Amino acid sequence: MALKKCKECGNEISTKAKECPHCGNVLKKKVGCGCTTLVMVGLFLLIVGSLVSNESKTTPPKKSVDVSKPAAKPVPKYSWKDQDNSSMAYIMMEGFVERRLKSPSSADFPGVFDGKAGHIRRLGGHKYKIVSWVDSQNAFGAMIRTQFVGEIEQVSEDDWQLHSLEFAQ
Repeated sequence: MALKKCKECGNEISTKAKECPHCGNVLKKKVGCGCTTLVMVGLFLLIVGSLVSNESKTTPPKKSVDVSKPAAKPVPKYSWKDQDNSSMAYIMMEGFVERRLKSPSSADFPGVFDGKAGHIRRLGGHKYKIVSWVDSQNAFGAMIRTQFVGEIEQVSEDDWQLHSLEFAQ
């Protein structure tokens, strides 16, 4: 145990004492070097600096406009009518199938690695035929695989219409 002299009475006291046992003088602890504070301030400055630099990267630079040249033509936006929406057709069909199951929350459809893409056939326009399967619980709680065949059509960007849906027995 290390000893030091009390600044009030001069008696030797432990360096771990909070007050002098002889005179009751409250001893001040040495304040550390503030390493923790320095580290925290450094981290704060680093984070603020990275945010400022990221903001400058995401803000596009100002472009000067040359009025002597004609403006560039805008790039045409492709509409849903110009795209093959086979994947979305399958996702929408899953919703129609789930609504007809005894336990929709137990529905498990094939994934990408199960050949899901091969289950979709485009009929023309925005009509699709889906021949696939779903694993789900029946009324007794047993998991069973049910085959289904359905036709679906995209009628607008966000609307799909079910034309037919049949389950194999």
